[in-house]
Amino acid sequence: MNNRFQLFYWAMVAIAILLSAVTATGQTVALGEINASAGEEVIVPLNFTDITAAGSAAFYIEFNQDVLTYVNFQNAIPELSGNALIVNYIPGLYLTIQWFTLSSAVNFPDGTAIELIFDYAGGDTDVSFIEGSYVKDASNPPNTLAVTFVNGSVTGQSGSDQSAWNGTGNWMEE
Repeated sequence: MNNRFQLFYWAMVAIAILLSAVTATGQTVALGEINASAGEEVIVPLNFTDITAAGSAAFYIEFNQDVLTYVNFQNAIPELSGNALIVNYIPGLYLTIQWFTLSSAVNFPDGTAIELIFDYAGGDTDVSFIEGSYVKDASNPPNTLAVTFVNGSVTGQSGSDQSAWNGTGNWMEE
């Protein structure tokens, strides 16, 4: 009986270690997941978690341009807008966000760093980081930080625009 208990104990310890490794977030840059209706302007947030000692960053973002059209950005936090921030849309290719500090390393607050504004035509699209996106520290030469990039999406509102109910009667009666 003692051996079974020990086996169970060590199995639970191993599971706990695996779960803690899977749920650990670390330094993360994430695009939001948005539900919208066709014809709306949508705002996709770019969120930071635990981004510290940053000196520069470049984000290359692609999306289905039949579904979304980039309009502009808004609400860049001071840590971004108070330094060198370049946002450039290359129609037919991708959106770039480039940033570097004009002084010392920057510790970004957790949360939304900048909001990206799009016109939404309808349909579904991933909003994804392209290979080559990075965050680097402020050392000389700079080192690439171990950042996890999390893709987002814009999807159409679910539900029906048609109803079988004719507006009379009581839903509770049979």
